[in-house]
Amino acid sequence: MFIFRRIFDVKLIPAYLVDQVPDTETQTFYSSLASLNRMPTNFVEVVQDDSFNIIGFCWAVLEPTSLEMHVNTVSLLREYQGDGVALKEYIEHLRKLTSGTKIKRVTWATDRPAFYEKLGFKRSKQIFLEYDLTSGVNDG
Repeated sequence: MFIFRRIFDVKLIPAYLVDQVPDTETQTFYSSLASLNRMPTNFVEVVQDDSFNIIGFCWAVLEPTSLEMHVNTVSLLREYQGDGVALKEYIEHLRKLTSGTKIKRVTWATDRPAFYEKLGFKRSKQIFLEYDLTSGVNDG
């Protein structure tokens, strides 16, 4: 069983967990998240094991206009990855967190959709696109 504990000081997240997040520079992440975490719609939480060791962190944003919770980042120590146990507990945690609200959906961008589909996620009707702002508009 895992414990999800909301934090307001993002420096409590160990750097090695931030380092696991693809395309992320640790200090930039800390400073960006610190300012965002002041907003009441941001939920930054550490994941702890039964001995209260920090084994991961999650960052989700409540989207009141679309009535959904969007998970931005999840990072777990490698030995806790792959079996879906932590993810199932996190979803149950989000269910409790949003109970009594009109939030009924969690969105999650991933490059591993097959893994999440095995755990009950469905492909969204929304399509996430990206555009490289460093390239020119006519660069093919």
